[in-house]
This record gives sequence, structure tokens and C-alpha cells, in this order.
Amino acid sequence: MVILMCSFRRKEIERTKLTKAMNYSAVACCIAYYIGWVFYYMNFTNPVVIMALTLFPSFAFVSYQIGKQNRLAIIPTILFTILHLIHGIVNFM
Repeated sequence: MVILMCSFRRKEIERTKLTKAMNYSAVACCIAYYIGWVFYYMNFTNPVVIMALTLFPSFAFVSYQIGKQNRLAIIPTILFTILHLIHGIVNFM
């Protein structure tokens, strides 16, 4: 998935407000993910924190892929999201 995200990129990317917003959204999701880890290590391990740690990386990946117009990498990301969500639910809830 990471190889697909980084290696395949359209040469002609239209710089629109949507692509800029998706890039900012990816950064915001990463920040929210790190904040989730702070809460996790402070022993606030409730379902909201676990879901944040599970879903924000996937949202960041999808936002990045939409921003770079890399549709090929979205399919493995959806699979990653589903498996990551199952893992979070089974192991922590």
C-alpha cells in the first residue's frame, strides 16, 4: 500500500481547492493520530481513543491519495482500514 501511495503519481496533477484541502486533511489526521497516542499512553484507553488510533491513519492515507489523485492505492487502503478496524475491535474492546 505504501509503495502504491509513493511510487505511482500522476504527472499532471490539477491543483484545485480539493487537492489542497485533502493535503491539509491528511496532516490534520496525522496530528489527531498522534494526539490519540498521547491519550493512549496517559492510560485513557476508552473506545473513542482506540477508534481514533484505528481510523485516523486510514483517513490520512485516503486524504493523501485523493490529494495526489492516486486512485490505484485506494483499494489496498480500504482493505487496510477494514482489517485495522477489525483488529482494534477484537483486541481492545
